[in-house]
Amino acid sequence: MNKNLLGIALGGLLIASGLGASGYFIGQTLYNAKVAMNTAEVKGLAEQRVEADVANWSLSFSNQVKSKAEIPSLYQLAEKQQQEIVDILKANGFTDEEITVGLIDYSTYEYRDENQVVVEQDHDLTGTISLETTKIHEIAKVRAAVNKLIAKATIFRIMRRHIGLPS
Repeated sequence: MNKNLLGIALGGLLIASGLGASGYFIGQTLYNAKVAMNTAEVKGLAEQRVEADVANWSLSFSNQVKSKAEIPSLYQLAEKQQQEIVDILKANGFTDEEITVGLIDYSTYEYRDENQVVVEQDHDLTGTISLETTKIHEIAKVRAAVNKLIAKATIFRIMRRHIGLPS
């Protein structure tokens, strides 16, 4: 009978300690939830405008022709446009260290009919120029000059189409 009584007492003690521990953790969770409800986290009320000290500007240009025979002249045009952009940047006070001339990439696109026969091709050259500078206020002036170059290239393409030359 002593063994049986000791087993019952030990079982009761384990159940009581388990209930006590679970009650403690439930109470602690409720307390933490109530404390969290009485606090507020605020972000963004002290916003202010900060002037940048470095500008990164990536310029890209693209030219496209339909005929594979025109690709050499397309490369010459792309190199000329690339040099024009670099000249504009240098004329506005930017140095060679601030200007990074990227590669001119070539890609071709094929258009096929329902029989998978190539009916048309586009040959595309894309170039990039990057400018990293601390002359933040000079960028706006240069953008206007580059926009004029874009307008000139667009008008040239439109004129070539109206004359009947490949664009």
